[in-house]
Amino acid sequence: MGKDQKTFWDCRARTFPRYTPDENSHEAQVLRVVHQQGVVVDGLSVLDVGCGSGRYTLRLAQTARTVTALDISDEMLRILEKDAAAQGLSNIEYVCAEWMDFDRTDPYDVVLCAMTPALRTEAGKEKVLSHARGWVVFEGHAGKPMASSVMDGLYAHYQVERPPFNSGPEMRKWLDRRHISYFFSPMAGGRITAWNKADLLHSCVTMLDHHDIVPETEFLERYLEKFKNPDGLYEEAVSYQTELLIWKTASAR
Repeated sequence: MGKDQKTFWDCRARTFPRYTPDENSHEAQVLRVVHQQGVVVDGLSVLDVGCGSGRYTLRLAQTARTVTALDISDEMLRILEKDAAAQGLSNIEYVCAEWMDFDRTDPYDVVLCAMTPALRTEAGKEKVLSHARGWVVFEGHAGKPMASSVMDGLYAHYQVERPPFNSGPEMRKWLDRRHISYFFSPMAGGRITAWNKADLLHSCVTMLDHHDIVPETEFLERYLEKFKNPDGLYEEAVSYQTELLIWKTASAR
């Protein structure tokens, strides 16, 4: 991979999806299922591991007592803080750190880990248990990469072999080995984004650079023209499948 994780996510922050109040959004749908399983964050402390731009953070902070937003990217956190201010939310703590470098004496009532690479290792998974005194909510990829109408063609052109995106199945196996019972639900999401040309170029270059590829500018600009709509914007359709896992920690059972 071309860039270290912090640099990569700082670059991605510019075009990364942000919070939306839309109740039909993927995040709203996921949190409805979470609520149906008895996980109610009202008045509780929440840790959002790998919070990114805060698509979940801002929803949780609307009813939680406090939310600690942890991410490796200070650019992501800057965007989150800006959006939180726009929502009038002041109960969010922003922490820029690696998950394995983060440490708190008091555990949280709820720990959320949604689509984050922070839990890839055994130690990363173990750490979640020590920081949760109530519920853990985990969302991971269901076994294949996110599909993108724009990026899929570029990956094929540059013969990029993408690694398996199976954090969901891996977490289920890990929980099974530890004899931890959990709720499981397959989820699906998607979005269509209308980009200006500069932002879409930035997004494509960032993603390709992560695979040590420097695209030819002329080729990339020509390729992107096929996604141009009558309004002069460039449309990207994205779809993905995830797995939602919810479990109680031993201290909460």
